[in-house]
Amino acid sequence: MNDGLKMKEQLIQEGASAEERKRMSGNYEHEGPPLKKALIVDDVLTTGSSLYGAFLAMKPHVRKVRLMVLARAHNFTLVDSYVL
Repeated sequence: MNDGLKMKEQLIQEGASAEERKRMSGNYEHEGPPLKKALIVDDVLTTGSSLYGAFLAMKPHVRKVRLMVLARAHNFTLVDSYVL
């Protein structure tokens, strides 16, 4: 289900460096009415850029945003210290 969150363009993250992934984090936007709650699920956490970008796009339009990660990459490297 994808209520409200949209990718501006389809980008391939596989093989992308941490810096390339960081630039991709601005690839999300919110469409639709404000929501009370949202759950953003990331299948594999590699740098946190996708999850953070999705969160930033939803935050102004949702009262409560929860984040969930199914797996963490073995080479997990947080690009920046994200403040949610």
